[in-house]
Amino acid sequence: MSRRQQRAGGGLADRLPLARGAALGAAAYVVGYILTYVFVEMEDSMDVETITQASGDIPGMDIGTTDVVGWVFYSTQFVEFEYSVEGGGVSQSNSGNILSETADLGIPEAIWYLIPVVALLGAGYIVAQSINHQGDAGEAAKAGATVIAGYLPLAAIGAFLFNKSAEISQFDQTASISMGVNMATAIILAGVAYPLVLGAVGGALTTAGSSTGGGYQRRSPRQQQPPQQQPPQGGNPPQQGHAGQQQGHTGQQQGHTGQQGHAGQQQRGPGGHQQQDQNQGNRR
Repeated sequence: MSRRQQRAGGGLADRLPLARGAALGAAAYVVGYILTYVFVEMEDSMDVETITQASGDIPGMDIGTTDVVGWVFYSTQFVEFEYSVEGGGVSQSNSGNILSETADLGIPEAIWYLIPVVALLGAGYIVAQSINHQGDAGEAAKAGATVIAGYLPLAAIGAFLFNKSAEISQFDQTASISMGVNMATAIILAGVAYPLVLGAVGGALTTAGSSTGGGYQRRSPRQQQPPQQQPPQGGNPPQQGHAGQQQGHTGQQQGHTGQQGHAGQQQRGPGGHQQQDQNQGNRR
């Protein structure tokens, strides 16, 4: 176990916000679907007949706008739409990306692909903001990647629900028709790769512009000051000892000056006595 794990007091699963990541991952899927719904409603070329290239309704198959929106939403994550007919002397199958094969899009194709990207980046960012990662991009990315816990289940369920199939009997012949997204690609690409990568990138973005990346935490000026030296036991602090040395040195200088003054007095003494004798002689 690493030191960081020991300080955290638990394993990786204990330190990651799995519940929050799952909730925001599910929210990202719903937001992406809603945005796709709005875009589809704004497009005139997005309908069942255009996508399936079938004229009129298909007997026994109930296809609504919600299904079309689901197919397009998975197409924004590069999951191909598949359409196949088997039986009755007919065997036909087609697959492709709805967005790239739809002509005359009113909204630029690149904008459609940004729908899941923006949703998942935002979800990963919000999850990472909820933890104290201390500017560690790795920890923030791990937290952001937890959105997969909510996005993957909905991606798998949606891929299953948006698959339609029916059997058509005509002239004593039966044909099976199926249409929907590729299940394997929907789970691997849309369910795993997209939330894992984009969620991690969104989490790492919370450390952008931070000088504390890699777990390094900037110290305040007070913390950067060197620690003061502690006085040794049984003695005076170093500063007091230094001050005592200065005072002792000053006392030595004063004592030396006093000795010089005393010597001067001794030198002036004989001269003063001689001058007094001369004055007394003159008076006599």
